Amino acid sequence: MTNDPKYGHFLDENGVVLLPDEFIIYTAWCRDSRDMIVTRKATYLDPFGEEWEVNPGDRINGLTVWRMFWRIIWPYAPRKREASAFHDVECESRSKPSWKVHRMFYNAMRANGVSKREADCWYFFVKHFGPKFEGDTDEDDCDHSDRDS
Repeated sequence: MTNDPKYGHFLDENGVVLLPDEFIIYTAWCRDSRDMIVTRKATYLDPFGEEWEVNPGDRINGLTVWRMFWRIIWPYAPRKREASAFHDVECESRSKPSWKVHRMFYNAMRANGVSKREADCWYFFVKHFGPKFEGDTDEDDCDHSDRDS
C-alpha cells in the first residue's frame, strides 16, 4: 500500500507535504471513552483543491464500527483512522454538505494508501448509513471510476 497523490495530499502543521508512511494524525487517548484528542494540526488537500483540517483539541473516535465486529474490522487501523479524523471533524462541524464530507473520506483513504475495494466499501457505508446534515441536497458527484483507470 502506498499513498496515491491523484487522490490528494496530506500536509503537516507547517504546510509541508507528508511522505508516504509518515504519521498524519497525532492524538492522545481520552480516559473516559474510546475517543482521542488531536494534538497537532494536519491538513488534507483533496483532488478538487479543497482543504480539510484537523486541529489540536478536535475530538475524534476512529472508524465507527459496532464493537462485535472489531475482530474483523479494527476501527483504529492507521490508514483508515487517519482519513476518518477529517471525516469526524467535518461531521461534527457540519460546515459542508454531507455528500462532500463522505466523498472527502473516500479520497483521503485512497490518498493514504487504502485499497479501492476497502475504500469503496467504507464509502458505501458512510454514504448510506452515515450522517446526513439538515438542509443537504442529495447531490453526489463521487464517481471514482475515472480515477482508477
